[in-house]
Amino acid sequence: MDSGDVTEYCQVVAEEVPELSHAGFVKACFDYALDRRDDTRRETGRLLCELARSGTISVANLVDGVTQTFASALHLSHDIPMIWNYYGDLIAPSMVEQIHMSQLPDMVKCLIDDDIARELVAQVILKTAEITSQDFVLRAWNLAGLTWKQFTPDHIPDEEIAAFVEEKGLNFTLP
Repeated sequence: MDSGDVTEYCQVVAEEVPELSHAGFVKACFDYALDRRDDTRRETGRLLCELARSGTISVANLVDGVTQTFASALHLSHDIPMIWNYYGDLIAPSMVEQIHMSQLPDMVKCLIDDDIARELVAQVILKTAEITSQDFVLRAWNLAGLTWKQFTPDHIPDEEIAAFVEEKGLNFTLP
């Protein structure tokens, strides 16, 4: 995807997609890219990031569309075991500038009771660190005051949370 393509995409979205439909457009982009190749998911993630960066889609609509996507994702996880990894690819570019870490708890709230939120957040953190760095992610994580307990049902013991964080290679997020 070169800058000419991005400019054209932004122009088409601005002209063809009414603002009231932007969140739905974001969800449709996620749905489209979900069962595509890795490079298609990464390109779609970068495109959504550029749409928000350019102001074509507001960050609020981006967040709303992503949140809607997550709300409907649980039933898909049975058919698409790698769904959380795929969502990490799609959202990571926007985590760099558009979406603040502090927004993650509300975005994944619907997945906490089913103990899926932490898996999704882990993939978002890992994919964001891949395109930036662990230091960048840690600063954003700490600035937002996040803990893994926020993404885990109350009945899960601290030891299990610590084991999960270690297993995922996310120890850098611990205090």
